[in-house]
Amino acid sequence: MNYTKAVFQIDGLNGRFEGWTNGTTWNGWETPSFEQDELNRIFKECEKEGYRVENGKLYYEDETEEELIEKHTIEVDGKAVEVYAVSGWTWSKDK
Repeated sequence: MNYTKAVFQIDGLNGRFEGWTNGTTWNGWETPSFEQDELNRIFKECEKEGYRVENGKLYYEDETEEELIEKHTIEVDGKAVEVYAVSGWTWSKDK
């Protein structure tokens, strides 16, 4: 799959976040992946400071659930890029 860099925003959250997309959607919403630094910005903005890294996987917690956001590697222009998929949220591409 071909990945392209894009800027995303999420309903109810101030800020724009740079990530990667292969064009896949979930219920009409974008399903971006983010590099570690940008993911940290997202969690900080969401005030989800209870996240932790364990065995190469990133978890975040809210009052009702714990969700796994797993690291994976994508290929961009022949180079490996480690990213975290943050799907199931209401992401849209910034225009």
